[in-house]
Amino acid sequence: MNLFQLAEYRVKNDLNRYKNNTLEMMQYDIQNFWKYVCKYIDNRLNPSLFDAFDILYLTSQAKYKDKQEDSKLRGFTTNELQTFIDVAYSEDKLRRILTDSPRNFFCFFFAYMLGTRIAEFTYIRTSDIKKQIKNGEEAYYIYLNEDVAPQSLKNKNAHRNIPIPKILIELGFLNYLNLRIKREKEWLWDFSSSGYGSISVFFQRHIKNLFPKEKRELQLRSLRKNFASKVFSEDYNTKEKNPNTIKSLEQNLKRIMGHAEGSTTGVYLDRIEPIIGKNLLDTLGDYDLNLEDLKGYIGNYYQNILTDIDSIDSSFNWKKKSNIKPKKGRRV
Repeated sequence: MNLFQLAEYRVKNDLNRYKNNTLEMMQYDIQNFWKYVCKYIDNRLNPSLFDAFDILYLTSQAKYKDKQEDSKLRGFTTNELQTFIDVAYSEDKLRRILTDSPRNFFCFFFAYMLGTRIAEFTYIRTSDIKKQIKNGEEAYYIYLNEDVAPQSLKNKNAHRNIPIPKILIELGFLNYLNLRIKREKEWLWDFSSSGYGSISVFFQRHIKNLFPKEKRELQLRSLRKNFASKVFSEDYNTKEKNPNTIKSLEQNLKRIMGHAEGSTTGVYLDRIEPIIGKNLLDTLGDYDLNLEDLKGYIGNYYQNILTDIDSIDSSFNWKKKSNIKPKKGRRV
């Protein structure tokens, strides 16, 4: 049987996956075999290639795709988030990241401040960034809409508008976008054939080094949990007293997250108005983080932080719905 046939056989016969200790033994065998090859067969190869290989992490990703959520997965604490930022995006590292792999910088803040899934983040086009202008206010937003491969959105509600808050602009997002537009790039990020695997490795390596005892509970997906916990928290939502206003607020937050109205009804909530969404997220300020040093590093790198791009389309109808149904892939 090939890999997919084996997976179908396992599902059909309701068989369990390999136990964790078996998977770890496989991991050690693979890593040791590779080091043997590098040492005795071809010393030109990179012996550290599989050092970041973590088979339990990959298994948890597979379970997530199969909608078998790992109950141990949790969000980061504020201290953990601050530690990650201070180390992974220190001044000397940040310049290299923004030059060579800016996706490894922006993915963190898109997940934590916008609640984007990694697959959504990966395949954003420069043309997907729109601008709404209304009554003297303006808001940049991502018109997330599956229309051309290889985008694959999780469900109907994942076809949504994602507003860009002020803090992301202060962290240089428009500067980066402007560079991509000037270079006539179709995609917002450059990716190899491995897709978003390179991002996973970047975060996995830092989490493993910074929080070795928590590496099973903390993943890139944890940041989306952080975002959901923050925007649906009692502290954030008790500012409103009017029941109708509270209901509207909850629906708007679900629109940003890409959630349906109720887990059983799955009612489609339509797209949030970008200006309303931006104003909601702007109330979070710096998301309880100390980002002043980081803003300074970003400012030094880009010299002048852009707050507007004239070439961005502001005539687009932000209410436009997608008629594309999400694709169902074959999951191992």
